[in-house]
Amino acid sequence: IGSQPEHLVRFHSGLWHGPQQKYSTIKKEILAIVLCISKFQDDLFMKKFLLRIDCKSAKEILQKDVQNLVSKQIFARRQAILSAFDFEIEFIKGENNSLPDFLTREFLQGKSDTNT
Repeated sequence: IGSQPEHLVRFHSGLWHGPQQKYSTIKKEILAIVLCISKFQDDLFMKKFLLRIDCKSAKEILQKDVQNLVSKQIFARRQAILSAFDFEIEFIKGENNSLPDFLTREFLQGKSDTNT
């Protein structure tokens, strides 16, 4: 955020295991955001950053007040974790967000290569 040029510092990718595989898409999106921010919390804490996501529903849920999400406890719990960080959320169309798909494919290909 600001006038500095953007650059990719790190990335994180993984697989859903057990019950996570059955989560709804929105739960997976929010969990992925929480896991990534948690993974890089040492770099992100006390710094303002921009989170670009291609899921409008996740953006709306994360921008709501935790009090309004009591009935959806999983979202409130995730949002409470994220409240420790100073970030803005920007929606980008999926067609303009190819990096996550690329990273996922690379991760999966790497897994299949090591299993053969």
